[in-house]
Amino acid sequence: MVEATFVVPAGGFVRDTVSCPSGKKVLGGGAQVVGEGSANFHTVIQELTVGTVGGTTNVFLAAVQNNDTKSHTIGIFATCAFTS
Repeated sequence: MVEATFVVPAGGFVRDTVSCPSGKKVLGGGAQVVGEGSANFHTVIQELTVGTVGGTTNVFLAAVQNNDTKSHTIGIFATCAFTS
């Protein structure tokens, strides 16, 4: 599994990706607020999908809207594997 984190400012929006290592493909993934425990963070996931770059499936994309009055760190996660 690979992870990338992004800061979403208060009232902001982020749409970004995390990439699998060379030779591996994305099997799935997700996104969540990281490092803050559990609460209602007023964030909304608007899109989660496997993406392609150069004809190969190797990125996981997430789009998150932050409706809170403070910024949050969002983790985007991808499960990667060698496939044939």
